[in-house]
Amino acid sequence: MLHECWQPGLGKMFRGETAKLFLKVMDSVWERGEEEAEAIAAMLKRNGVDAGSSLLELGAGNGRVAIPLARRGYRVTGVEASEVFVADGRRRVEEAGL
Repeated sequence: MLHECWQPGLGKMFRGETAKLFLKVMDSVWERGEEEAEAIAAMLKRNGVDAGSSLLELGAGNGRVAIPLARRGYRVTGVEASEVFVADGRRRVEEAGL
């Protein structure tokens, strides 16, 4: 898998029970994703990248930043190696109606 190519063994923390623990941490800072998305959207706008543009987020986690950017009208594709994070992100996308 890709995450094992860039650093062998590191990918184990993003699987199974350990990944579920990381999700709890991510939940505790979920609201910061809105603030980060606001700052990113402002920077993008200053540089001529308006809503409706396509964005790629690598290491998207469970969508903490990607989902708020999508709410602002960006077409966001998130790439994530952790199946646990992807499943949680998909659930959140559905809940957000995106």
